[in-house]
Amino acid sequence: MMMEFKSWEKDLDLVFPQLQRVALGGRTLNVLTIGDRIAFGLPKNRGLSNEVVNLYRPMKWKARKVAGLVKWFIKMGGVGFLKSKPSKIVRSEISWLNNGGEIGFLGCNPGHGLRCIFLSSVEGQPIKVTKVAIGNNVDPVVAEGKWLQKICGKYPGVPKFGGSETGSDWAAFWTNYISGSGPKELRGELECELLRSWLRPYRVKVGEVLWLKPLLEEMPTILASKLQDEVVSGALVHGDFTSWNLRSDESGLVAIDWEWAREDGVGGLDMGHGLIMEAMLVKGLRGRGLVNDVFTKIGSKCLSDYLKECGWRDVNLWMALALQYVGRQMGLDVGSELGFLKNRVEHPTQI
Repeated sequence: MMMEFKSWEKDLDLVFPQLQRVALGGRTLNVLTIGDRIAFGLPKNRGLSNEVVNLYRPMKWKARKVAGLVKWFIKMGGVGFLKSKPSKIVRSEISWLNNGGEIGFLGCNPGHGLRCIFLSSVEGQPIKVTKVAIGNNVDPVVAEGKWLQKICGKYPGVPKFGGSETGSDWAAFWTNYISGSGPKELRGELECELLRSWLRPYRVKVGEVLWLKPLLEEMPTILASKLQDEVVSGALVHGDFTSWNLRSDESGLVAIDWEWAREDGVGGLDMGHGLIMEAMLVKGLRGRGLVNDVFTKIGSKCLSDYLKECGWRDVNLWMALALQYVGRQMGLDVGSELGFLKNRVEHPTQI
């Protein structure tokens, strides 16, 4: 069944049977909707319910307060008072979820389509995390599963890939579950250590990286011309390297959400993406304020040392490339920020 998914609040009765068919089987879950953006499917098991809520890592204080209230609600045994969604379906279509264990899920942004993160627990076994897409948006999940299978064990900080499956209208893969919360912002040695481990043992000229050429063509001429000749380290690029996409375990930091990954990237791009996204989404900064905030952060020794190791001689050019990348990935206009950087490059004595 193909569908256009609009919001959890409006479409819950439509999409829940699809979740049961594909993933939940005959399990009964308690469903919590908050507005049209956040949805939890919570099992009776309080421990697993709490881990499901831990999947949600909001950065803004209002959203963190909501998450805290949900955790308190679970602790007080309130899950049983939520609206339950029973089913006559006995088995799910995803094979590894037909094990008799408990399942809970976190609903994703409706803008991403019908996509969910499921946690499944069987007594005596580690928790599994399963990403599922149903309907018109399965391609990103298929691609992410293939990426994880390819790079698992090849690089540090990659979740252990467990397996993948596809159906007539869905795709899914599972990895090990990492319960430890990651950093609240990108500024520490652990983040730099992980990024360093993704650097490749060779250097590349930015202007010769094929997939970066369209980004350079859209930038102010002086920035693009200078970037053409910048020589920096090649790198595995995560693509959405942000504090909310990092978890921690005994081995260190582990990154999740690899659908934008590529091995033919350049060092420093992930850090730039993460710092820019934090400034935009957490602090609400744009223009000169955003640029100044990022430059303040890279004044710390670990971040500045990492950029030097990557080979970046001019941080203005590094940030220009990162801004253009963020603009392309997120569909944002970064013209004002690039204009400010252009002025810094043209008039360095006025900074």
